[in-house]
Formats: sequence, structure tokens, C-alpha cells
Amino acid sequence: MSSDEDDDEDLNDLGKKGKKGKNKKLSGSFAGKLAGSKLGKKALKEFARPEILRLLDIYEETMATYQKLTRGPPPIKTRTPVLDAQKYKRWVIKIGVRAGIASKEKKITEQQFWTVAPALKVLWSDLVDYLEMPSLVDPPVVYERLQNLQKDVTAILQPVLTKSSLVKLDLLFRVMDVRFLGLFFDNAVFQSIRADLAKQLRVLWDKAFPPVKKRFIFKKKKTVWQKSDKEAEKAQKR
Repeated sequence: MSSDEDDDEDLNDLGKKGKKGKNKKLSGSFAGKLAGSKLGKKALKEFARPEILRLLDIYEETMATYQKLTRGPPPIKTRTPVLDAQKYKRWVIKIGVRAGIASKEKKITEQQFWTVAPALKVLWSDLVDYLEMPSLVDPPVVYERLQNLQKDVTAILQPVLTKSSLVKLDLLFRVMDVRFLGLFFDNAVFQSIRADLAKQLRVLWDKAFPPVKKRFIFKKKKTVWQKSDKEAEKAQKR
């Protein structure tokens, strides 16, 4: 049994619940398996920030609601079983922590991580707009944004993830297909979840990107980060 398969066996709850039932931190054997070394502990500590865990709570609630709404998991043909919403959440955390470990081991550079920024920011911006005005959403367009992000993320993580983890990464993206997106933005059962997600994405925007990288333009198919509006204007005139 591979380490990935072993990690997917009976794991304890992801976190201890606070007064409002939100996950405050990772705990139990799940955290122990992830933080098996000093680098693992550092990567886990950096990944398991309250704002990230809150976003994962929303993700878990979204997938659980979707599965109930469709009377089961999405019909995806894969050798990896489509499991419960909490399992999806565990996969996201494990892949995130392993990416953090690879970064600390210098297997992935900071520059490589930033190559996903353009695709991520376009998707992020679209999501905030559509979450606030779901009637304007075009599911195929959002799906295309997700595919672009998946391509960039996979290119970076492929050298450092096991085959099993890459299958899970692919599945995590494929679950969010046009069918899922249509239901998520259309169905009233997701209304409160959409509001929570929009709020959390706005909170994370300021924390995810340093000020120097909050603006970017495209020039000759290359991303040019701008420190100020003046620099952006100069770059556009060139």
C-alpha cells in the first residue's frame, strides 16, 4: 500500500471545532501523518491558517450540498473512487502541504509558484463577480478558467507529487465541471454558501498577493508585474 493510499485510511476529524463549529486548526492523526518531519510541520503550519481552513470549510459544505442535491457523487469515470466531501477536503490539504514541503526543499521555486498567478487571478476575479451576480454567470467560461488553472498547477506539481496524488488533483478539478457550476450558481440551496465564499475570497485577496503583485498586465504574452498605476500606464504605452 502506497503512502497516499495509507493516508486515505480512517483519519480523524480535520480540526477541533470552535464555538461556531468552524475548524480552528488541524488535529489528530491526519495532522500527524502530514507533519512527519520538521519541514512537514513548517509546511503544515503555513498552510493551515485560519483563513485557509475557513475556505476549505466552505468547499466541504459546497461539495456535500452538491452530492445531496444530485443524490450521489458526480458521475466521473476514474479508478480513484469519488468519496465524501470531507475526503475532497483532505486531498486539498495533503496536496497543499506536499507542495509546501517541495518548496522548502527547493524542488519548487517561488518564481514557479507565481506562474499560476495570472490564471488564478482571472478565475478569482470572475468568481467574486459571479458570486455577487449569479444571473450573469456563464458556466462554460468559468470551467475554461478552471482548466487553465489546472494546467498551470499540474505543470508545477507534477515533478513532486506521486501518481496517486496527481490523479486526485485531476479529480478535484474535474468534479467542478459545467454541470456542477450550473447548479452551484443557479440553485437557491447554494445561496448562503455563495455569500460566504464571496466574502472569504475578498478577505484572502489581500493576504494572498503582496502589494507589488496586485496589478499585472500582459505584454507580448509575458506577464509584467506593476508596482503602481504610473508604471502600468507607462508599460501600456510602450
